[in-house]
Amino acid sequence: MTLATRAPRHARACNTDPSRRRLLGAATAAIVAPAGYAATALAAPTASSAGSARRFGFGLIGDIPYRWGEATVLANLVSAWPTDLDFAIHLGDLKAGVGPCSDGLLESRARILERSTIPLVYVPGDNEWTDCGRVLAGAFDPLDRLAWLRRRFFVPPFHRGRGALAVHSQHERDPVHGLPENLAWTRGNIAFVSINLPGSRDGEAAKLPAAQQQARRRANERWIRAAFARASAMGSPAIVVAIHADPSMQIGADGPLSGRPPVDAEQRRRDPYLEFRRLLFEMTIGFDGQVLLVHGDTHRFRDDHPWRKLAPWVERAGYPLSALARRRLETLRRVECFGSPLLGAWVRIDWIPGREAGFEVSAQPIEPAGANEPAARRPAGQSPTLPRGPRNATRAESRG
Repeated sequence: MTLATRAPRHARACNTDPSRRRLLGAATAAIVAPAGYAATALAAPTASSAGSARRFGFGLIGDIPYRWGEATVLANLVSAWPTDLDFAIHLGDLKAGVGPCSDGLLESRARILERSTIPLVYVPGDNEWTDCGRVLAGAFDPLDRLAWLRRRFFVPPFHRGRGALAVHSQHERDPVHGLPENLAWTRGNIAFVSINLPGSRDGEAAKLPAAQQQARRRANERWIRAAFARASAMGSPAIVVAIHADPSMQIGADGPLSGRPPVDAEQRRRDPYLEFRRLLFEMTIGFDGQVLLVHGDTHRFRDDHPWRKLAPWVERAGYPLSALARRRLETLRRVECFGSPLLGAWVRIDWIPGREAGFEVSAQPIEPAGANEPAARRPAGQSPTLPRGPRNATRAESRG
């Protein structure tokens, strides 16, 4: 089924009263053919390449290593992943905000990730590039640091570690405007997409050139739209969006991104992630499947549905929502990984076909190298007792 035949679902997700038809038309058009879409769209996989629906698991880590000794913790973890994991994602911040962003330090972090026993996809954090202009970080040029990361991490096969994972880069699809660090892949029939969305107020604190910031944001938008379009075209029951920054999901969104004036400088100063949340809102109500957002940045384990109570607020802001749109907003799920100094555990996410919740999220203890039990002795998603230290239960609390 082509996206064009599925697009009306987006229109049905909101009430089509006359005052909103123009907005919905613009939103639907943006999903079908946004500016630059043709250059960045991913071809929908065939039935054979998409794979059959099956259970699989992946690891989620980030904001590590920061302090002395944490590099060893990370090295031990990635060197001994459970054998039943398919891949892992590092959600950025390979160093603390202080300390030099030197080639040597970044290279030492890259070599740790290379030790991963499974494919490991890396999402850039602010500490590796936007914050490198700080005096305490060595007063490096942030754009030079980003260029270094691109040369080291974002070249084929676009993941670190052992094993195979078919990862695609936006730059492959659009060599002129695409970002090498914006990635997409699938596992079974579940779609994954990552973009360069750093903390530190989306890099605004670094005083980067406005044109560069705008180009990155527009590339991020095109890549997210392309990923949702591909997931829809392949009939995926879920899509996972991976970013570094905590985008202030608790603030919510005041409607879709399409059909409204661009965010101005004052709005961005007050809320640097407003555009992203509007885009995620638009994509969520238009997607016939589960949406899982994973991020790092604030270093605390969270598993919640941050937009469960968003619909009434959006409607008061002037955007009527259908029952379908409400349900899709309510089921959007967010998972944040552990971060320094709470390093007694990592996050495991399992996709379980046929289960209403789809994803099972659990915290797994970081064990000494070689201590991981075989898959037969530790069922996927089952969490041993966590060691003392992290103030968490083994399973993340669901917060509405």
